[in-house]
Amino acid sequence: MKYTALLLVAQLASFLPLATADWTNTQWDAIVVGAGPAGIIVATRLAEAKLNTLLIEGGGPSYGVTGGDLSSRRPSWLNNTDLTRVDVPGLYTSIFADGGGLICSGTINAYGGCTIGGGSAINAGLYFEPPSSDWDSFFPIGWRATDMSGAIDRVKARAPSTDTPSVDGKQYLQSGYDVVKRWIVGSLGFADVKINENKNNKLDVFGRPVYGYKGGQRAGPVTTYLQDALKLPNFHLQSGTRAVRVQRTGNAATGVWVKVNGVETLIHLSNTGRVVISAGAIATPGLLMFSGIG
Repeated sequence: MKYTALLLVAQLASFLPLATADWTNTQWDAIVVGAGPAGIIVATRLAEAKLNTLLIEGGGPSYGVTGGDLSSRRPSWLNNTDLTRVDVPGLYTSIFADGGGLICSGTINAYGGCTIGGGSAINAGLYFEPPSSDWDSFFPIGWRATDMSGAIDRVKARAPSTDTPSVDGKQYLQSGYDVVKRWIVGSLGFADVKINENKNNKLDVFGRPVYGYKGGQRAGPVTTYLQDALKLPNFHLQSGTRAVRVQRTGNAATGVWVKVNGVETLIHLSNTGRVVISAGAIATPGLLMFSGIG
């Protein structure tokens, strides 16, 4: 009877969502380090491909939907809402004055977003599509503009952009824009275009800035991709956990060392597992060097 009960418990445990299991004792098919825009999208797609996926973020919450700070430097007109200053595009400049746990402090000597969403949680939210020549000039065969067009369209459909960010679709406080337009378009003869609809025309053009906002709020991968991933039983987001280095056996990664309550803990990969490091332009090279790579 004892052995039957143990078998039953083991079988029940195998059906538990990874988010409710002890993530430190799970063998992961994919470990993604860094919950910035790239890390979130990659981790979501891996989880959607049925891989047991762990997304590790050294920082904490940001947007209201992530459990972000509803008190710090939040104006009174946001009272009785679940919005943080991250959610409100016009408040992003306050983060420069007081990072409030959103920016990298003590980890890298540069201004950057060390929080869920990374840079996309603290910047102005500009959303410009590069010209096809960028893909064709700087990326290898298989990653050229024609190869990437389908993936780009899927990203735009899932996380759309807008040049009319207000809820009612109106443009407000346009005096500065109108003055510059008269000079650039009226006097210098630049073409007045929709920037992302004319992505391959970057010479002598003028247009409104394009943002990753929706309904007057900051959007991006946190409010789109990540929310989809969190619904999956094979996905787990672990924030407030800093990756230290990748564990390797020869050329093969076997896990990632992280700090859990101040103690270095090894998170294991499955036999076919992979590590994706997406910790930003500064932290990623550092993590690779600590891992003896590069």
